[in-house]
Amino acid sequence: MATEIRPELSEKNPYWIGKHRYYELKHFCLQYPIWKKAYNALLGLSSRPNDLDIFVKSGQVRSDPTARCAESRVSFAKRMELVEQAAIGTDGDL
Repeated sequence: MATEIRPELSEKNPYWIGKHRYYELKHFCLQYPIWKKAYNALLGLSSRPNDLDIFVKSGQVRSDPTARCAESRVSFAKRMELVEQAAIGTDGDL
């Protein structure tokens, strides 16, 4: 039997957050494997700029593929670190 985690706690609980905020945070964290895959895929993309469009942030209009690649890697690294630090703060075994 799976453990059911409820999206809403009692408002008296010091860790209470609203149902929609809970789902927002949950779905943010569930993107971690995608970010990790994209981060690793961007390692050698400077030689293949056509593949870069898959992973870079939308709205970037730089013509320098190496800079776009580096900026995207930094963005993914920051997001992954945020999720990792939250997991460590929650439970060291994670």
